[in-house]
Amino acid sequence: EADKAIALDPMDGASHVLKALALEHQGLLSAALRSMNTALSPLVLRTLSQSEKADAYMKRAGLLMASSKRKMAVDSAMEDLHNSLELNPNNSRVHCLLAMCFEEKHMYAEALRSYEDAFALDQNSDEARAGLMRLRP
Repeated sequence: EADKAIALDPMDGASHVLKALALEHQGLLSAALRSMNTALSPLVLRTLSQSEKADAYMKRAGLLMASSKRKMAVDSAMEDLHNSLELNPNNSRVHCLLAMCFEEKHMYAEALRSYEDAFALDQNSDEARAGLMRLRP
């Protein structure tokens, strides 16, 4: 269905995001990442709303972190997460993903701050709580 929507309007970012989500669900991470890259390309990106852009950046960061080249993808994921936070600073999940990136880079003080930010936004976040327990002295 996503391919049909893309055929009707190849510049519709939401269709590319939908395709990326479907591909990810099927376990096709590389293909999902390619589709998300298209959704976030300059010409297509402008068709997304601010919240859709924030979510798409977060999703692409997650795909990058899940990729087989995770170590090389951390910087790109961090850039996407910073872009997402610029658009929506109140997303606890984005703060957690950013904290994971900081941990991957052994930047533990920054990771702790990101987990604290995530927990401040969502005190029910098991991910943030676990990160805080792991990193607090």
